[in-house]
Amino acid sequence: MTDEQKQIEEIPQNLRDKFPNVKFKRPPKPDCRFCKGTGIRFVKKQNRETFCICTFVSHDFCEEAGLLLAKTAKRLREEMNSNDRTTKTN
Repeated sequence: MTDEQKQIEEIPQNLRDKFPNVKFKRPPKPDCRFCKGTGIRFVKKQNRETFCICTFVSHDFCEEAGLLLAKTAKRLREEMNSNDRTTKTN
């Protein structure tokens, strides 16, 4: 069994059950700042739970990846809101 297969087997069943269509790559990072080790994070802007980045990227990189994704999402929301305002005024 490969290391990747071993990591996939360590993914908690409740996480697999909650997101059955997601192909997780690794178990949650125990000290993840986004999900606190559960693999599930809450997105305030959307008022819903979703899977955490730490279940997909290297645990050494997941904090940086999560912050980059948050910045990108914020920028896209701002651009969409800006475009909405421009469209309404035209």
